[in-house]
Amino acid sequence: MTTFSHFIHDIAYMKALLEQGFGWPVQVITDKHQQIGSETPPSEWMTSIYDFSNLHPYPQIKFSPANEAFIFVSDLKTKMNPITYVMGPCLNKPSIPLEAETTSSCLNQILHQAALVHLLINQQRLTVEDILKENFYNEAMISQLEDKLRQDFTFIRIDDHVHTHIPGDIQYENQILACVSHGRVKELLPILDRINPFPLLSDHLKETPLQTMKTMVASMIIVASKTARESGLPIAISYKINTFYLQEINKTTDLTTLNQLKISALIDLTHRVHALRRTKNSQTVKEVTFYIRKNLYQNPSVHDVCQALHFNPSYLARLFKKEMNMTISEYMMREKIKEAKQLLAMTNHSILEICSLLHFTDQSHFTKNFKKFTGQTPKQYRQHYKVLN
Repeated sequence: MTTFSHFIHDIAYMKALLEQGFGWPVQVITDKHQQIGSETPPSEWMTSIYDFSNLHPYPQIKFSPANEAFIFVSDLKTKMNPITYVMGPCLNKPSIPLEAETTSSCLNQILHQAALVHLLINQQRLTVEDILKENFYNEAMISQLEDKLRQDFTFIRIDDHVHTHIPGDIQYENQILACVSHGRVKELLPILDRINPFPLLSDHLKETPLQTMKTMVASMIIVASKTARESGLPIAISYKINTFYLQEINKTTDLTTLNQLKISALIDLTHRVHALRRTKNSQTVKEVTFYIRKNLYQNPSVHDVCQALHFNPSYLARLFKKEMNMTISEYMMREKIKEAKQLLAMTNHSILEICSLLHFTDQSHFTKNFKKFTGQTPKQYRQHYKVLN
C-alpha cells in the first residue's frame, strides 16, 4: 500500500470513528474545498466563514444559517495540503418551536467534545477554557475597548441604582452574576449551558426576535456591569464598558453574533473582577478602599468606614497604614483630589460647586489640598486639561 493510500485509509478510519463515537455526520474537506470520499462540495456558508486553506491550532465552533453548531478541527499534520474535519450539526432542535428558530444545547458539552476530537486527531491536549476564549472571547474587540479605556479618563460617579426589570430566566441570571461578582471565570463556563438561554418575550416586548434578544442581552450586560462595579471595578470603566458593548449590540444583525457578543462581554467583566481580586492587598483593605470610592460623595469618616464594615478602628488603622503606606484619611483626600481632577476636566461645574460636592470645608481648603497633590491650583489645572465646553 502506498503512502497516499495509507493516508486516505487513515482519514476514512478517523471519519468512521468520529461518526460512530459521536453520532454526528462528518465531512473531511481539503484546502481546495473538495470533500474526501464524496463528490458533494461543502456548503457555501462553510466556505464563506471558514478558511480551509490554513491550519487552525484550536477547534472552531461555527453556526449555520439555521443556527446549528458545527465543530471544525484542522489535522495539524497536513501542513502541505491542509484538511479539516467538520462535524455536525451537533445541536438538537428544541422540542417546542420558538419564534426565532433558536436551538438549545449544552455549550459546555460542545466545548469538551471539541477538545476530545482535537485530541483524537492531533494528539494534543487543549483546555476547554482555551477553546472558549478562541471562539467567543473577541481579542480584537477587547483590545479596541482597552484603547478606549486608556484614552478616556472620565471618573465621574454615576447612579449605582440600575432599575432594570424584564421577565426572564432569573436563576440563570443570578448564577452568572455570582460568577461575575467573585471573578470566577472557570465557573462561568458550565453556566453558559445554552446557546440562547433567554426566552423570547413576545407578550412583553412587541419587537422582532432580534430586537427582543438585543434588549435581553443589553439588560444582562448592564446588570453584570453593575455587579462588577459592586465588586470593585471602577465606575468610569464600568460606564465605558456598558457604552462599548451597547454600541456593538446596536450594530449586530443576527442572533448568533449577538449571543457571541453576550458571552464575550460576560467573560470580559468576570476577567476584570478576577484581576482586581488578585491584587496584593488584603481583603480587608480592598473592602475599605472600595467603600471609600463608592461613597466618596457621602464624605465618609474613618468612623463611618469602621462601623459600616464592622472593623476595629485601631486594627484597621495599623493594617491600612502598613499595606497602603498612608492613613485612611490621607487615602480619602487622595481620592477626593483624583475625583476633583476629573470634574474640573470633564464637567462644567464651577470650582465652588466641586468644592461643595466633595465636602471640602471651603474653597481655600480645597485649593490648598489640590495644589499639595497636583502642584497646581484648581483653576490652573482646568485651564490645562479642560476638554468639555
